[in-house]
Parts: sequence; structure tokens; C-alpha cells
Amino acid sequence: MTKLIIGFSKPKKWNPVSALIRAINGTDFSHTYIKMYSSSIERDLVYQARGTQVSFVGNKRFEQYATVVKEFELDVWEQNKKLILQFCVDNEGVSYGNMQLVGMLYVSFMRMFKRKVKNPFTKGMVCTEVVVLLLQLLKIPIDADPDTADLNDVYNALQTKVL
Repeated sequence: MTKLIIGFSKPKKWNPVSALIRAINGTDFSHTYIKMYSSSIERDLVYQARGTQVSFVGNKRFEQYATVVKEFELDVWEQNKKLILQFCVDNEGVSYGNMQLVGMLYVSFMRMFKRKVKNPFTKGMVCTEVVVLLLQLLKIPIDADPDTADLNDVYNALQTKVL
């Protein structure tokens, strides 16, 4: 077995987009990411959709700009580690879904009126989409569309899985 960490964070410096995401979701975090240890380079690697694209960053660098709010540790079989790494490499460099984030705001707004709508913008990837797709790949139950999943969808699925 190997450890897979799904984490939730917020920027160390105030950021208006982060503040808006936290306000809409009612959370103390505005970002989710994946973290795994690489024995070949003896480093924790963070995989995330941030800035302009989906990418890897070393944990030390990540902690320079992000405050970790909560992390969930999942035990995964070694054969699944290969699937995880393949997923990460295959999606490395995909552009960040800025418009998808706007569409998620629309979906959240419509949820307030008990209306279920699809995100009209699906180009690129956002952090929740990366994590939802990975959870689905690992057959971890999450009842959420990757294009519309919000931070609470991911957090609640993990809280149920871990508890």
C-alpha cells in the first residue's frame, strides 16, 4: 500500500478569487490538490490545477504560497499508484479552466434555487475536476460531475470515505 493525500488549502496572501470561492462554498479553503511521495526522488509531489495549467510542484514550494487547511490520507494499492501517475502525466499541462470556474459559479448560484444545471464551460481543468476524476479512476464513490463539482462535494466524499 502507498499513501495518497487529497488536500485542501488557501493562499497565504489574500486573493479575491480565493475569497469569493470560500464565501460561496462556506469553507475555510479555496483549493484542492493531490499529494504523493516519490521514493525515486525522495520528495512529496503536489499535483494541482492552478494558475495557468495542471502541473506538479514540490511540496516545499507549494507550502511557500499555500496554507494547508485539511488533508485526507488514503491507502491505495501499488498497482493503483501507476494509474494515478499515468493520470497525472496524461493531464500535465492542460490549461486552467478559467471559464469553467465562471460556469461553476453559475451552477452554484442555480443550486441556491434547487435547480440542477450543467456547467456551460468545460474547456480546461480546475482543481476540483482533477481530484474528482482521480477519485472516480480509483473507484472511490463521489456523486459529482467533474465539470460542476465544488469543494464541498470533494470534501464530503472524502470525509465519508475516511471516517
